[in-house]
Amino acid sequence: MAGQRGRDVLISIGDGETPEAFFVVAGIRAKTISLTAGLVEATTAQSPNAWREAISGAGVKRADIAGSGVFKDALSDALMRAAYFAGGASTFQMTIPDFGVLTGPFVI
Repeated sequence: MAGQRGRDVLISIGDGETPEAFFVVAGIRAKTISLTAGLVEATTAQSPNAWREAISGAGVKRADIAGSGVFKDALSDALMRAAYFAGGASTFQMTIPDFGVLTGPFVI
């Protein structure tokens, strides 16, 4: 992989095979990266001292990324367009410098 600036995010799309291979399709200068995690509350009348309880490991995690950038080539443009018009979630990797890699199903 070529070097990247600290503010740039690489977007890769999976090929759907097992094991999944990822192809870099674009680089963006992220304007917004938002990570959230919801809780599933399990508090009942029997909760110790009426403290709020949550179910460990349950809940919804969400990642939203917005930015602008340039497609790598015509094939990259076609892959992203196909993922968008398919209407479902495709497996993507977001490589965020000094943070790590987010991999999972994303909707464009």
